[in-house]
This record gives sequence, structure tokens and C-alpha cells, in this order.
Amino acid sequence: MQEKDSVLLQKIKDVLKIHPYYGYPRISMQLWINKNKTYRIMQNNWLSAKQRKKRKFIKTNDIWFTKMKIENIKKKIKKYDKENNTKMYDWFINTPNTVIATDFTHLYWKWHEFYLATVIDNYTKEIVWCDIWFNHDQDFIIWTTKNAINKTFKLFWFLPNYLHSDQWSEYRWFKHLKLLEKNWIKPSMSKKASPWENWLQEWFYWKLKLELWDLNRFSSMEEAISEVYSYIYYYNNLRMHTSIKMTPVEFRKIEQEKINNNKNYLKNKNKKLEKIEKILEKKIK
Repeated sequence: MQEKDSVLLQKIKDVLKIHPYYGYPRISMQLWINKNKTYRIMQNNWLSAKQRKKRKFIKTNDIWFTKMKIENIKKKIKKYDKENNTKMYDWFINTPNTVIATDFTHLYWKWHEFYLATVIDNYTKEIVWCDIWFNHDQDFIIWTTKNAINKTFKLFWFLPNYLHSDQWSEYRWFKHLKLLEKNWIKPSMSKKASPWENWLQEWFYWKLKLELWDLNRFSSMEEAISEVYSYIYYYNNLRMHTSIKMTPVEFRKIEQEKINNNKNYLKNKNKKLEKIEKILEKKIK
């Protein structure tokens, strides 16, 4: 093995110690080296990221809910773009603090069950708020949404415009919808039994459960919960995201600077949103 390769091999091993689930593309971004070179060195030395078998998310309980009138806003705009050859969707999903998504998941330690609710920015990929409770009810979801709205306002000094969620009863509850209306946020919901329409949240939960592995390895529930919060900090501040080529917090700070340096940002954004509102009022086949 060449000396250069042996130095790179050691660097790759050091990255895998901190980020055991990094594949060769993300390691290449971390080390600023050619990904083909990283792939070759990893293959020659039998190195690979930790993996678990992917499982398909099916929310069969959603099927029995009555259909909501609230549509999936992103899906509707995308459909409009295809029919009218416009690019409103590209702007819509590539603007920070415009669309935030929320969901909750079950986690287990021994025979105890607890619930994690998160709110994620669709553009920056940052988890803007998370909460853990021992029961899931309307108050849990309202508490999470309220804190997420306050946090996003402190970060950007303007409120998000849309909140996307599944059709679980907690998100359909009139008090939750009233909270959104009070803050001028429009709800958007996935189609029944279609978790892929809230793919970013589902992807995050899959990654979290994959990389945390088995919570039963911890000696107490407090340790298990602490590890969940530590992972979310790691995801936001240390884990590189391949689509943005940096961590979500770094990306958000860059976007904040751009917004601060653009005096007409909110004025231009509101003009675009007015156009989007007109699109949403239309009935698209």
C-alpha cells in the first residue's frame, strides 16, 4: 500500500469511529477527497458503514380514519407545475422556514414505552424542536408545535407558512388546527396510509432507530432518553447531510446570513406566497 493510501486509510478509520453509519460518499465530503478514491481504499481494506435491513413503513391504522379536506400542499403545487410548466415547487421547497413537517414515533426501553415528537424544517433538514412524553395525546402535540413555532420565530424573526403532518387524530384535533390558524400557519396533510408523503420525518425516524440500535442496552430509562436527545444534537450539529453537503445547523446559519443581508427578502417571499395561495385555491384535476 502506498504511503498516501495508508494515511487516508487511518483518516477514514478515524471518521468511522465517530460516524459508524457514514458511507463512502459522506466520508469523502468530510475529508474533502475524491469519493472514488475513498471507495477503493474502503473496498481494499474491507471497511463499510454499519447497516441494518430496511423495513417498509405501513400505517394501516390511517386507513380507518375519515378523509380530511386538508390537502397535501406540496403535492398540489408539484402537480400545478407539471400542468403549467412553472417552477413554483422548486422555490417552495428551497426556502428556509417556509414548510416545516411534524410527526411522532414510539420508542421502547425494556417493557416501558415512550414517545418522541419532532418538527423538522423541510429545506435546512434541521430538527427545530423535539419532545419526549410517556403518553401521546393532544396536549403533547400542541406543546411540541407551539414550542417549534416559537423556536423558528426566534431563529428567523418570521413564522413558518405551512405545517405538514400525517392524518393522526392529534393533528386533526380542532385545538391544534386553531393554534396553526392563530399563528397564520396553513396545515398540510399526507394522504391516508401514505407515510412516504411525509418522507423526511419518516426517514429521520428510520435513521434514528437504525443508529441508536437497541435502547435495552442502557441500564436505565433516563440513560436511554438522554441518548435519544444526544442523537438529535449529533444529527443537527455533527452529521453531514448529503443533499446539503454540511450539517443542518451550518446550512441554516448560512441561510440566516443570506436573509439578514437581503432587505427585501420578506417582501419578495410574500409576493411568491400570494401566487402560491392562488394556485392552492384552484381545483387541480
